[in-house]
Amino acid sequence: MHNSLKDNLKFNSNFLIFFSLISISFGFNYLNYVVLSNFLPQPNFGIFYTSIVLLNILITPCVVFNFYISKIIVNNKEDKKKINIQENFSNLVTLSFCYFFILQFLFYFLSIYININYQLYFVVSLITLLQCYIEYLRLILDTGKHYIKSSTYTFFFNLFKLIFCSALVFINVKVSIILLGFLFSQVLIISHFYNQSYLRFSLRALNLREILNFDFFIYFIFFIFMVCFAYADVILSYFLLSNLNDFSNYSSSNVLPKSILMFSLPFLKAIYPNLHNQIIALKEVFLLFYSIILISFLILLVVYLSYFYFPSILQIKNVDPFILLYSCCSTFCAIMTIFFILYNLANRNYKTIFIGFILCFFFMINSFLNTKTYIHEFTNSVLYFYAFSFGVFFILSIIKLNNFYKKKCR
Repeated sequence: MHNSLKDNLKFNSNFLIFFSLISISFGFNYLNYVVLSNFLPQPNFGIFYTSIVLLNILITPCVVFNFYISKIIVNNKEDKKKINIQENFSNLVTLSFCYFFILQFLFYFLSIYININYQLYFVVSLITLLQCYIEYLRLILDTGKHYIKSSTYTFFFNLFKLIFCSALVFINVKVSIILLGFLFSQVLIISHFYNQSYLRFSLRALNLREILNFDFFIYFIFFIFMVCFAYADVILSYFLLSNLNDFSNYSSSNVLPKSILMFSLPFLKAIYPNLHNQIIALKEVFLLFYSIILISFLILLVVYLSYFYFPSILQIKNVDPFILLYSCCSTFCAIMTIFFILYNLANRNYKTIFIGFILCFFFMINSFLNTKTYIHEFTNSVLYFYAFSFGVFFILSIIKLNNFYKKKCR
């Protein structure tokens, strides 16, 4: 009994430290946006935010790779786990460099036929390459349940970003220059972890055949859809809001809610390896779900109220309170939906995810096809879309869970 109490206290204290470090690091990330929104010209800040959204989408293949292999690592015995982590690190290095060169070819091709800033996209590609190793670093620590160490790296990563980006914005207001702050932060974090760990690239350790199978590509496609789902409103606003000021207001109003969505991802990534049917009970699934609901709701409520009570120096410019409220509600629904998508991905319930995405896709077409370019109508449609998506995936997941446990009881 004494040992059980001791273990519970240790778990609770570790979770508190983990949550505190992630929360403070989120504060650093928010301050970074505040500083840049005050010192960058409005069009440049829009480009900066769009670059961050693009970065989050481009990093998806690496995140898919990490999520896919996490189940293999978790289910391995301790003696094989270290070897498997080393092998997949070599796989990741190879795939990430191939991906980097593919991006370079794509962006160079687009710079010839479409008027895009190749220098900016080259920097974004470099950040994407290094972010692959940052994500793998977090995977290793999370699967080993080293949550405090994982959150410590996140803490310093966001702190360094704040310091470097704030310094660079005084030197030059070009977005490609400011994004170098991300690059410098990544180099410091990766260098420290690499020197402290046993990870080394080895051609002998390459074993891509076990990873690049049919199941991986199905998993990859659905994960891509999930990421696009998370940023669907930002992507649609770019095409549907023809007025530049409306697009700028919507982007600025979404910075904080979308940051909350990114803030929730470390928690979702940390619990993902434990979302498999063979090691988790139905009660634990709902306990995790209710915890995420409570935390997300409280944080988004604070985010919305902060707009009215924070000093102007701590506010992001060009934020519309109506859009902010609806964006907070949309983000809340998006976080809940992503939880259920991840649960179904962890258990390879591809049929459930496919049905959910098909229903959401047709609802999106029906909603936005008739939407005028007026920003408030667009914001309403976004909320309806995310609320509908949450309802669909919640119902489908409950049906799947009930069927699974009925079969298990027989």
